[in-house]
Amino acid sequence: GSYSHAMPGCADCRAVLAAPVDGRLFFAGEATSANFFSTAHGARDSGERAAREALAAR
Repeated sequence: GSYSHAMPGCADCRAVLAAPVDGRLFFAGEATSANFFSTAHGARDSGERAAREALAAR
């Protein structure tokens, strides 16, 4: 497996990873979690966020 962490000065970079592409491609995973990166609940929370974004884009 792998493990992510915020490098100094790059904590805001997770928003770039989580940003949808063309309103049709949505990303989730612990590395995209704004509050709980590198955790299982961060992965779950980001999945819920991406699902909400995908449903809103329909």
